[in-house]
Amino acid sequence: CMLIDAYRVHSLLQEDAIEAMQLLEDLLECSLVGLHHYNKSGELTHPVYHRLGFRELGLSIGLHAIESLKENINSSKAVSEKIQSQIARIDQFQPMGREIEQFWLNPENQQSNTWKEHIDINEVMLATSLVPHGFLSDAFGFN
Repeated sequence: CMLIDAYRVHSLLQEDAIEAMQLLEDLLECSLVGLHHYNKSGELTHPVYHRLGFRELGLSIGLHAIESLKENINSSKAVSEKIQSQIARIDQFQPMGREIEQFWLNPENQQSNTWKEHIDINEVMLATSLVPHGFLSDAFGFN
């Protein structure tokens, strides 16, 4: 997910491991395009048998990464106004992530074939979406 990539790039910038502010801007811009397209597609209104939990939950995890990125921006070295604006615009999609979590937390939706056929990855993705800090900090070795 590009949102998680953006979080990781920002973390690397903070560690002075890379100097790629333009890469962060590009990832955030592409993420915005994708979010607008996905939002307009209406996929979240499709019936459960046309939805894949792990894909949707990946988006939810990415939106959590943006929440963490937004928090880290305040304590990081200067970032451009463009990046701050991009993060603010992405942040407007946070309700979508909560909607996804609530949908897949519903036991009735977990009875669908699309959930059961991918139950292992679906359960891992749901748990990660509900408690993203462990993934975002531990997986990348950053706070």
